[in-house]
Amino acid sequence: SNPGGSFTILTNAAGKNEGYHGYEIYLKEGRLSARLMHALPADLIQITTVDRIPEHRWTHVVVTYDGSSQADGLNLYLNGISARTTIDFDQLQRTIRPRPTSLRIGGYLQYETEVSDGSALIDDLRIYSRQLTELEVLGLARASGVDEVSRPREFAYVEHYLQRKDAVYGQLQKQLDDYRKARYEILDSLIGVMVMEDLPEPRPTFVLERGVYDAPGRQVTVGTPEAILTFDEGFPPDRRGLAMWLVSKDNPLTARVAVNRFWQRYFGRGLVGTPDDFGNQGELPSHPKLLDWLACEFVDSGWNMKHIQKLILTSATYRQSSTIDLEQRHSDPENRLLARGPSFRLSAEMIRDNALAAAGLLVRKIGGPSFKPYQPDGLWSEKNTFSEVLKDYVQSEGEDLYRRSLYTFWRRTSPPPAMTIFDAPTRDSCTVRRQRTNTPLQALVLMNDPQFVEAARVLGEKMMTSGGESPRDWIVYAYRSLTGLRPDPQVLEELVELFEAEQKTFSEHPERAQTLLEVGEYPVNRELDEANYAASTLVTSAIMNLDDTIMRR
Repeated sequence: SNPGGSFTILTNAAGKNEGYHGYEIYLKEGRLSARLMHALPADLIQITTVDRIPEHRWTHVVVTYDGSSQADGLNLYLNGISARTTIDFDQLQRTIRPRPTSLRIGGYLQYETEVSDGSALIDDLRIYSRQLTELEVLGLARASGVDEVSRPREFAYVEHYLQRKDAVYGQLQKQLDDYRKARYEILDSLIGVMVMEDLPEPRPTFVLERGVYDAPGRQVTVGTPEAILTFDEGFPPDRRGLAMWLVSKDNPLTARVAVNRFWQRYFGRGLVGTPDDFGNQGELPSHPKLLDWLACEFVDSGWNMKHIQKLILTSATYRQSSTIDLEQRHSDPENRLLARGPSFRLSAEMIRDNALAAAGLLVRKIGGPSFKPYQPDGLWSEKNTFSEVLKDYVQSEGEDLYRRSLYTFWRRTSPPPAMTIFDAPTRDSCTVRRQRTNTPLQALVLMNDPQFVEAARVLGEKMMTSGGESPRDWIVYAYRSLTGLRPDPQVLEELVELFEAEQKTFSEHPERAQTLLEVGEYPVNRELDEANYAASTLVTSAIMNLDDTIMRR
């Protein structure tokens, strides 16, 4: 019964912690809508009645679905008669099955901010485990006391016979259902990615006078800066056309920006010192001909990124020593003249991955879901959020803890603290160039963060079991594993002294060794001497803090 209102009359959908999977039948502004959804706002099918539902009268409503993931397979019947409907959405790709299954009758749509006064009543609700035929819908309507049910069409009898009586048709229907099930099981296993979609008709766009949103000026259309490259008439006026314009051989900008960023990755500074600005406010290139040549080589190679990376890495310029004397430091502190090899601190991700790789912990698996590394307890609970998914931080387990930092789960309002301390950007906005700082907090992370202490412990175990017979051999093994270099004699002596002092301390206080060795999820080797084991862990941790480990030279 519809006395007028905007209320959901039937919702079968999961809770907010499970997304929007499910089915909804709702009444809004007098029209009835039915939709099946995997996720809002795009992965769903939805139809709406053309005519309004009568007010102050009981209406018999039936919704059927054939499992095709197509809006054509969704039908609405009002008082036993197939209703005229419009298709609002027709792009369901994945499962609509809610987890866990729940049923709610009444209430308003979760995304509605305003609900008009009114009400709707429900007298009876039935859910069937199969798709009803039109003849069955008519029978239900008559059984419910609907007077205006019309005589069924001949097609209704034929449809009912085929679906309920004909064996050949039933066999074909089962084959179709099996095919659909197999197809959608594959689609359901894939990870969805949000993409933009063009409107069928682009909406008018205007220059805003002085940037005021309610003061539109002249209307503008699709185009690109002619100072760079005129938009070719053969390009479609959409995002695909923009992509074609960007990678056109005649475009002087894209390849230069790309190779400049590659150069910056390896030298710490681009040939253009402002990689985020190639315009009037940016710096001029230090080596314009080199930038031009690299850009042309990149385009001529078919935009082959591996080729251009290898070209830079095997160049005589990159293979120079990073050693610098006092005169060079004063005359060219930023190495703009490229008179020496690069020297700069590794990124946050590289520092962690290097420690894990040296310890033999790094999992090189490609792809898959993000992982959640060690982090202090309670960080997420302090954030105000309506998301049940992000309410509590659940640390990953097993090999997921040791995956490459590229796959770290990143929450914008609470990023991984260890990476933030090493100047990883917050992801609130895009950044082309990271800042590099040197603070005491970074040393505290390397000495105390569980992931680095654990890596030091596992590498300490390796240096004792595979690094030789004496502590001196062990230290050389750990040093080479972390830096790729042999330690300077003076450094080696100091590390040996550190090992001996710590070994003595842990021998006198075995409880301290046990506490240190328990850090991290990786199993402890109980066959090793605990004092030597703990001392090796601290020495390895000290090596992790050296410039030779965290600097790129």
